[in-house]
Amino acid sequence: MQLKEITDTKIANFVDVTTRTLQNWKKPQEVSRVKFYPPTGKHNLYIGAKLTTYLLAYKENEETEELNNNLEDMLLSIEKAEKLVEIIKAECKSKYLDDLTNEIKFLKEKVEDLDKISKLN
Repeated sequence: MQLKEITDTKIANFVDVTTRTLQNWKKPQEVSRVKFYPPTGKHNLYIGAKLTTYLLAYKENEETEELNNNLEDMLLSIEKAEKLVEIIKAECKSKYLDDLTNEIKFLKEKVEDLDKISKLN
């Protein structure tokens, strides 16, 4: 599945700002005619808005109006992978199962962190 472009219009609609605001956010700083992005700055707001749009409201199929929550889909996929590992463990012995289990655990923790961050509590 190829990632379609997430346009500034889509981002602006989802995070409820104007496209002009987004343009201001992603504008690099300029010192002595050298443009750069410092570690902190408004450009991080733009990156956060784009990530949020992808994770929580990305539309893969533009023909439907239904929004897709990629974060939930990733959590479900990790749960399925965990179940598959358990099935494989029961059916065959492999020295790679522990590595796979550890990788799934790592991914699950990171995606759960993303899920917690995305909630307003």
